[in-house]
Amino acid sequence: MKLLHELSAVLIHEQDVDALYRKVMDAAVAIMGSDFGSMQMFYPERGRAGELRLLAFHGFDPESARFWEWVRADSGCTCGQVLRTGARVIAADVATCDFMAGTPDREALLKAGMLAAQSTPLLSRGGKLVGMISTHWRWPHQPSPGELRLLDILARQAADLIERNRVEAARREAEEELRRSHEKLEEADRLKDEFIAMLAHELRNPLAAIGIGAELLGRAPIEDDRARFAVSAIARQAKQLRRLSDDLLDLARVSHGKLVLRKRPLDLAALARGVAADYVNLLREGVSIHTEGGECWVDADPARLRQMIGNLIDNATKYGGTGIAIRVGCEGGQGRVEVQDDGQGIAPELLQALFRPFVQGAQPLDREQGGLGLGLALVDRLAALHGGRIEARSEGIGKGSSFTLWLPAAERPAAVAGSEAAIAAGARRRILVIEDEEDSRLCLRMLLETDGHEVALARNGVDGVEQFAAFRPDVALVDVGLPGMDGYEVVRRVRTLPGGREVRIIALSGYSGERHAEQARDAGCDLHVTKPVSYEQLCRVLS
Repeated sequence: MKLLHELSAVLIHEQDVDALYRKVMDAAVAIMGSDFGSMQMFYPERGRAGELRLLAFHGFDPESARFWEWVRADSGCTCGQVLRTGARVIAADVATCDFMAGTPDREALLKAGMLAAQSTPLLSRGGKLVGMISTHWRWPHQPSPGELRLLDILARQAADLIERNRVEAARREAEEELRRSHEKLEEADRLKDEFIAMLAHELRNPLAAIGIGAELLGRAPIEDDRARFAVSAIARQAKQLRRLSDDLLDLARVSHGKLVLRKRPLDLAALARGVAADYVNLLREGVSIHTEGGECWVDADPARLRQMIGNLIDNATKYGGTGIAIRVGCEGGQGRVEVQDDGQGIAPELLQALFRPFVQGAQPLDREQGGLGLGLALVDRLAALHGGRIEARSEGIGKGSSFTLWLPAAERPAAVAGSEAAIAAGARRRILVIEDEEDSRLCLRMLLETDGHEVALARNGVDGVEQFAAFRPDVALVDVGLPGMDGYEVVRRVRTLPGGREVRIIALSGYSGERHAEQARDAGCDLHVTKPVSYEQLCRVLS
């Protein structure tokens, strides 16, 4: 009994499961006064009636251990008989045991010197077979009732041990499967983000040509009303396509912590009015902007703040009704932009889900509203990066909705910078365009020449370096994704040429983000501009 008590304490604290099985086995041999012993675990999923696998043994030679490594119900040993009957089996004399007669098991027992045997089933607290304890003697032997009672106590402990370890093994297996699944999901997520980034990049090259081409057509005299409408539609839709590609790429960067903010004090009302003006062709009649409580300055990245407000206005144009109201003000140490519409409203169960990627309100089959369901998700992520938040409210379907963006307030700066466009307005420059995409290259030249600039073209890096030496430009627009010699190598070579230190070099890239901007600066570029660049943006850059 003392042995069983000590073993009980060991079972609680010992972590080495194989050592525990050996201790149980040694205890069984000590209780029964036997010469041999074995402990097995039951695997119900093996074979027709399940099989027993050897966990620990005492006194077995290697040949015996191999012979009884797995035991089936049709085995001629006492373990097999227990599998058939479900109760303890005792063979007091192996040589005369009826159920062993003529079996390979009796021959193996006699060869190993085992002349008596007993097998006791190990049952879980639910009554299911989980294993077996067997003891063997070198002479014929009938265990006493007292020995068997003590063995039953040990069997209870052993069954609990096996059950506990089986549950633990299942838990570890489930955790490992979960880990593998998590790794697969992470890999799928990484591949998805890489695909989205590549998709956004590949979209930007044709979008650049379309946008510049639309700008060129818009400047040409067009008498046909249908043609004028077509040009306007192309420009609007190119802008929408750029917005979608930007949202795709930006959401992936924000999700992986790769987006860097460049915050400074901003006049919230002035910026909101500027963003609304960009949507003049999309906004419905009845749009109004109200400034409440005078000036309101916030600490924000201007490009990202425009993006957030733009996404809110864009959302209102899709789902709004006859009017959109934009209210700007300061409250409780925070700047506030509220975009309210009287349109289709939002179902209560969808309010919180709206800020998850790819979630949208009810869409008819014709998908009149369009979009990917990324705009609000991106606003939510960008607001959080700024230390702010976005809130959605709606009384329900058909009752309109409002979205309120909150950002940390900032002090008004001592001096407010003037318009960037006012610097060197109207200046004419010698501009070298190094771009492998022919449509973009030719459209950009025509547009720049329309404004009076002198333009030279190069279709690859080698040609670009040669053109620079011959043309000696004031400004070089260099596509970084050139075949062969990439744009960064072009810049590094240009900087070593006569006049190469004075030229202003602008990197044009389908990839955005701080990493690519830093790579451009390291190569010697003055600016990094993400495609597709609008002509308005290009004019600001040139100025």
